[in-house]
Amino acid sequence: MPNNDFIISILNLEEDDIEELDSHFEDSKIIIDLKLKDRHPDCPYCHGKTVIKDYKKVKIIIGDLNNNETMISYKKRRYVCKDCHRTFFERSNFGPKNTNVSWSTIKSIMQDVGMINETYEAIAKRNHVSATIVQRYVDSFLIVPRLTMPVSFGIDELYAPTLAMRDSDYLAIIVDNVHRSLHDILNSRSKVDLSRYFSNVPKEERYNVKYISMDLWDPYRDLAFIYFPKAKVCADPYHVVRNLIDCLNRYRIKIMNQYDNNSKAYYLLKKYDWIILKNDINFDPMNKRHYDRYLKMHINNYDVRKMIFELDDKLRIGYKLKERYIFFNKYTRSNEAKEELEEVIKEFKKYDLDYYRKFLKTLKNWKEEIINSFERPFEDGRKQSNSLSESMNRQLNTLIKVSNGLSNFNRFRARALYILNSKVHYNLTDIFYSNKNKGKRRNKYNKNNI
Repeated sequence: MPNNDFIISILNLEEDDIEELDSHFEDSKIIIDLKLKDRHPDCPYCHGKTVIKDYKKVKIIIGDLNNNETMISYKKRRYVCKDCHRTFFERSNFGPKNTNVSWSTIKSIMQDVGMINETYEAIAKRNHVSATIVQRYVDSFLIVPRLTMPVSFGIDELYAPTLAMRDSDYLAIIVDNVHRSLHDILNSRSKVDLSRYFSNVPKEERYNVKYISMDLWDPYRDLAFIYFPKAKVCADPYHVVRNLIDCLNRYRIKIMNQYDNNSKAYYLLKKYDWIILKNDINFDPMNKRHYDRYLKMHINNYDVRKMIFELDDKLRIGYKLKERYIFFNKYTRSNEAKEELEEVIKEFKKYDLDYYRKFLKTLKNWKEEIINSFERPFEDGRKQSNSLSESMNRQLNTLIKVSNGLSNFNRFRARALYILNSKVHYNLTDIFYSNKNKGKRRNKYNKNNI
């Protein structure tokens, strides 16, 4: 059984407030019987004298103690005024008005809400309330302020059709690249909606932005030039490299499909695709060899690459160009980036591989933004990239997954920012608010959404 000192502290009471305090087991639950001292309050309506009319038993959830569900059985006085004859209950501070949940339980719930892997159902079960109550607390207590625009931010999209606006399947994610946190989420990545959002940011904040990182999506760049004229737009290095490798991989598949499925060439191009697609592989010819049963020979990475290159000369050249760009991306300093990128572009032009023409066009169209990404202006020494956005997207996908098909964007946004931004906190009050979706929402993916 819990001791009296613990009960007093969890209920925000003083020892002098208590007239009766006892506890017992009932149906595997700990029931704490409580009665407060009579404070003889004046009538709140006319300030007249009052007397006790009767008592009402109130059950208040306070969570688990010693792995047992625990409730307060509170003997609550009802007073009647001798003058105006109106009745009222004595005041207590166990929890919000007109609820049967204690402040300590609500605090426990809000702490659980801050855990990204926790479902509303699991939080509710642990704290002996309903999932609807947990969502109501999220709507009521998570107050998201408008945050100042970061001096360096990244923008990306997140595929979430159940949360996005009717004409969009994507959310827009904005991250603070300096403080490494989620800055905001919009329920559309359309140019119109992003324009509306950025136009509401004060001009002095927009003009204070120095860097914006993004993938290679033209609308983001167009908006950056309009609303952040003093910022340098930076192309995310990962997306540039991924475009390069995708071009090479499509050509690999094309060559592979020209061979019979049982051929040595088909086997090499399928089994060992990573040899030409991945980076930082050790190709020392003296490395230990392993036995390949299909090829019936001992080989290492160097041998496999040599055999692949013998199949197609354009694949060999494409690999060399891929490695050339990877080296440029990894080791070039910011003051060398412009000159080095020009050299890279010249090499791609020289060989004029048809499957790299689209990538070469990307290098030309995003030249300035690629050069900007090499700058390292902040203390962490990082290049400008959208890696934080990608990391946030993975975490947000986890939150969507555990939310079991939720479609309430405002609730999702509030919880996501509470989890992923230390500036967002909960604030407990007696005021409750339900952030329900208005009207019937399109939902082609899940008929049982929250």
